[in-house]
Amino acid sequence: MPVSDLEMSASPGLIVLKRKRLALIFFIPLSLLILFGFIKYIGVPRLVDPSKLIPVEPWMVGEALVFSVPLFFFGYFIVARLSGERYLLGSYSLFFVLRLLMAFILAFVFFFDDERAFHFAAITRNYGFFLWQPVKAYYNFANVTYEIFGENILMLRMFNVFLGSMLPFFAMDLAKNIFGDERASKRAMLYTGLMPPLIIFSAVALKEIPTAFILILFLRYLTSADKNTVARWTGMLVTGLLLYWLRGVLFVFPCALSAVVYYSFGSRPGRREYKRRGYVQALLVFCLLSLLFLPAFIPSLAKTVNERMADEEVAETQAATSSALIYRYIDVYNPLSPKNQALLFMRGIYSPSPVSALSVFNFDGIMGAVNMATWYALFPLALICFLEWKRKSGMLACGVIVASLLYIIAIGVTAGANVYRHKMIPMALICVMASGTMTLERKHRWLEYIWWLGALFYTGIWVAFKSF
Repeated sequence: MPVSDLEMSASPGLIVLKRKRLALIFFIPLSLLILFGFIKYIGVPRLVDPSKLIPVEPWMVGEALVFSVPLFFFGYFIVARLSGERYLLGSYSLFFVLRLLMAFILAFVFFFDDERAFHFAAITRNYGFFLWQPVKAYYNFANVTYEIFGENILMLRMFNVFLGSMLPFFAMDLAKNIFGDERASKRAMLYTGLMPPLIIFSAVALKEIPTAFILILFLRYLTSADKNTVARWTGMLVTGLLLYWLRGVLFVFPCALSAVVYYSFGSRPGRREYKRRGYVQALLVFCLLSLLFLPAFIPSLAKTVNERMADEEVAETQAATSSALIYRYIDVYNPLSPKNQALLFMRGIYSPSPVSALSVFNFDGIMGAVNMATWYALFPLALICFLEWKRKSGMLACGVIVASLLYIIAIGVTAGANVYRHKMIPMALICVMASGTMTLERKHRWLEYIWWLGALFYTGIWVAFKSF
């Protein structure tokens, strides 16, 4: 029976597809075997501190692996509803597998200090089924998860794997709302899906990825033109309440401020100048948010910092024991002075230097160097893109949230905050902002030179003080 032209043209594609699937079947076990050998015979003896690990039993790995299957298909269903394009479903599968492998690998070689704190708090303290208190959401979630599945920290990591795999597709929608460009939205999806910081932090049981996910959702509702007003405001309110429950009022304020900026400034298609719009909406939003959040924002930040530094002995001890060189130049007894705020903000943008891995050769240092190298590469692109698209209200809203978060995180170092880890929260928004750069002439390229000069200057200071 003769073979039609259509069948002849289709058969090579089917053969290639079968070969790819067969290669994938062999690739995954082989990669796991190689990684196991590296971890057992090379990585663990040289890079791992066994005293900082949480014991992981085979049953814990099996339970987490079984639970990851329904999570994968649930996410697959959501991505299919967002967009039924086959390449997006394939991208989702890739993102999920990368994060799943990273979660299992890190379980045997590395745990963050706060991961261990969440783990032992969930074991030793009972937060109940539901506790509506700001900042207590993740403790409550860990407590409930352990009650259902047992004391298995990998189950907490599975939820972050799920959220981290979904994050690129909501970031893609946000980029499309801001730029109106298909190429920029695909780049945002790839950046948030494949950049090392978002893979690593999606594979650990910390609050950074849930916080980033909520921020992306908030901005997606804020900038969406497809939804009606009620749906948009309902989505913004729900995500704002979730953020308040997870992080407290300090992280809600940037979202509130971005909403005011979005409804106050923006541009119509085809016009280059600013157009003030929505006077009534902006005024009402600002008044409402002022009544709800503004009185609590500055006092809460000042209270957190000043209470931590009020005791002279505590202030001196923290300044003496901290590895942060910034304590040599700031006044620890007046942490919120203008001089301190300026120094801390500039230090927060560059710290820690990727070179810091050379002084601490372990998994924490290596991952920190990789993550900060990614930050150093993307942040100037995001700045350039912000200047190019500053007339877009969506870009203004993104920039307000990133700048506000960086300020809060940088000032928080005086209260013992981890600047490096918290800086991964706006990383997804940095990826979205940077995704529009490739479509531009990049008239603000001078900003890149200034950025890298600052990076070299900061690294030089760090190396000099560490050497002498």
